[in-house]
Amino acid sequence: MLPGPRNIWLDPDEIDITVRREAWQMISDRFDRIIDDFYETILGSHHADLLDGFDITRLKANQKSHWERLFLEKAADNVGYLARMARMYVRHRDIGLDNTNYISAYIFLLGAFHRAVLQGAKGPRRAHELISAINAIVAGDIARAMESGDGRHFID
Repeated sequence: MLPGPRNIWLDPDEIDITVRREAWQMISDRFDRIIDDFYETILGSHHADLLDGFDITRLKANQKSHWERLFLEKAADNVGYLARMARMYVRHRDIGLDNTNYISAYIFLLGAFHRAVLQGAKGPRRAHELISAINAIVAGDIARAMESGDGRHFID
């Protein structure tokens, strides 16, 4: 197990790769719309200035790459993951993004990921299994990002 949060409730690394792939496929089919909505929400808010000077197209590509790797690779196998998380969290903090909005952004995406699964899953039981997996993956990412950003995990 990676150094990091010892989440007693959710262990994303225990999620089978076939479940991860199925969830990511449903999300990736809708990802461009999800990420467009994400950035449109920021740009339409009183926090739009946080994106001043950033290449939105590049940010979207970086987001897609991050989420794809997160879903398709267990954190323990994801080379450079903790270092990337530390850099990402520090960058977000440096531009003035507070933890309330940082976590809320994750929740916004989590809701969109849930909707993607609900639209694509074969029945409520499978939707529940996939949503549970997504919750564990996203919760693990949030925890590792916040912990790495406070200097606890710069070892990868």
